[in-house]
Amino acid sequence: GDPHAGNFLLLRDGRIGCIDYGQVKKLTTEERHWLCKVYLALRDDDADRLRALAKEIGMRTRYNLDYTRQKMLTFALDRDGRDVTDGLNFQQFLDKMFAADPWDEVVPVVIMPSRLCMFLRGIGLMMDHPLSLVKEFAPIAERVLREEGVDF
Repeated sequence: GDPHAGNFLLLRDGRIGCIDYGQVKKLTTEERHWLCKVYLALRDDDADRLRALAKEIGMRTRYNLDYTRQKMLTFALDRDGRDVTDGLNFQQFLDKMFAADPWDEVVPVVIMPSRLCMFLRGIGLMMDHPLSLVKEFAPIAERVLREEGVDF
């Protein structure tokens, strides 16, 4: 959906209501499993597995550098602290990554999940609670893969 502060309602009974699902993406089973595996590879800091997952989904850059791939996937799906961005703002960071290893296109499966992750991190920052979505999602990803019989 579109998770920003204006799309959450605090209901009288204490529940949170969510509105505006205009921007959604239904992931296929294969896409869902791929994202789960990416979260586990990011958790494990496993550049080899990230390289294999990038190849599997068709993620290509000019030089296919592990460093930029890991930084970009961390930025898109996990966190955006100084350890990831080297203290650069959003645009400066993207410019630096593109200069180091230009990408031809963004893989569609990453677009909406990364947008959601950036919104969730923004909400966390507004509440003075920085988030690592790998810490939050990796246990869920591992459970999903295990329950669905997927090797990881």
